Amino acid sequence: MALHADDLWQMLLQSVAKRRSYEARFYKPGCLFVVANLIKEGALDPEDLKIEPILRRFNDLVSSDFPDRASLGWRPFWHLSNDGAWVFSKDQSRVTPNNFGVARKPDSLGQLIARFDKIAIPGPMLDYWTSTEHRARLQIRLLEMFDGDDQDCRKIAARLRLAIFDPTPSYRLDALLGHSGQGFEADPSGVRR
Repeated sequence: MALHADDLWQMLLQSVAKRRSYEARFYKPGCLFVVANLIKEGALDPEDLKIEPILRRFNDLVSSDFPDRASLGWRPFWHLSNDGAWVFSKDQSRVTPNNFGVARKPDSLGQLIARFDKIAIPGPMLDYWTSTEHRARLQIRLLEMFDGDDQDCRKIAARLRLAIFDPTPSYRLDALLGHSGQGFEADPSGVRR
C-alpha cells in the first residue's frame, strides 16, 4: 500500500525533529525549505540535485541574521541525507556516514564534495518533491516547525512567510534579504552550476 504524501513528509519531519542541532535549530528545516523553493522555481532537478545553488540560497536565507552560520549550509544538507531527504552517491554507490571514518560526517565542504558525484531525491519521495501541491504542504509544515521553536526559527519563519504569502514586491524574499535581483530567483540562463 502506498503512503500518502503527508505520511512521507511526517516520517521525514519526525526524523528531522529528533536530530536537529541544538545551536542552530533552523538549519535542517531551512535547508529543506530552500530545496523545495529551488525545485519549485525549476532551478533544481530532483533527480540530480546540485549543491552550489542550495548553499547559495541557504546563505542568502540566514546571512543577514546569522552571518557566522550562513556558509555552513553544507552541514544540514549532508545530515538531511541521514533523515532520508536525499541520497548522496559516488560511482552509483550510496555514500553513508561510514564513508567518513570515525567522525561519521564530513569535516568540511571540500571533504563532502570529494565523497560524492551525485545527489538525488530517493525514488519513493520523487513524486512528492515534484508535485506543486505536496511541496507546498511540506513548506507549510516546515513553517509550523519553525513557529513552534526558538526565536531564531521564528525569525526565519516570519521572513519566509512574508515572502511566500504577500505578493507585493516589497515583501519578496530577495527584497527582505537586502538583495536586488539575487537570492531566491531562478538563474535565467538555465545553466546548472
